[in-house]
Amino acid sequence: MLVNGLEPLPDGTLDLLRAASTASVTSELFRLGIRHSFMTGVAPLDASQVMVGQAVTVRYVPAREDLDTFESLGNPDHPQREAVETMGPDEVLVLDARGDIRAAVLGEILAARVKAPVRGSRRIVVLSRKGGVGKTTTTLMLGHTFASWRGDRVVALDGNPDAGSLAYRVRRETARTVTGLLDEAEQLDRYADIRAFTSQAPTRLEVVASDDDPLITQALGE
Repeated sequence: MLVNGLEPLPDGTLDLLRAASTASVTSELFRLGIRHSFMTGVAPLDASQVMVGQAVTVRYVPAREDLDTFESLGNPDHPQREAVETMGPDEVLVLDARGDIRAAVLGEILAARVKAPVRGSRRIVVLSRKGGVGKTTTTLMLGHTFASWRGDRVVALDGNPDAGSLAYRVRRETARTVTGLLDEAEQLDRYADIRAFTSQAPTRLEVVASDDDPLITQALGE
């Protein structure tokens, strides 16, 4: 779950942090002027594992009994539910319960949902045998929705063989297209390699454009 205005961590950052000791990381943060970067009373459930990830933070405040009702927990915009539903891979949920160790902030059901593994990629295909029925708009809205609520990366690829217009719905950051992506597929090893072919919207949706000239469009199935 990336906060608007913040850039994602560079590739490999978390792997480097896993190899560093807590004391080393704390010392480096201290040098940067961050003096309160630790929590007291935290103990690992499995000492053999190193937990590293981007923090998703939730802070609890004293509640008004007329507003803090059972029904409010069912609201999709409730901060606790939002944090649970939008957490992505390599993220750590940090809950501030005002130092009250008796506070019940996360039950077994929500905890199980947070830990549910989502491995690999997921593909959604939007297609139609007829033109002009809203494929581009549907793809764009689906992409914006997933990119806004998911912590991982969402890419919309325009596979229209007749010069699709998906890339013109976001601010163009590159003139490169899906044809070039396919030509260099064997050299693409990291996210940064793919990023050179995408244009990113404010929602973090990334779009790979089709070619403007349908005569040079390459079928994706080939």
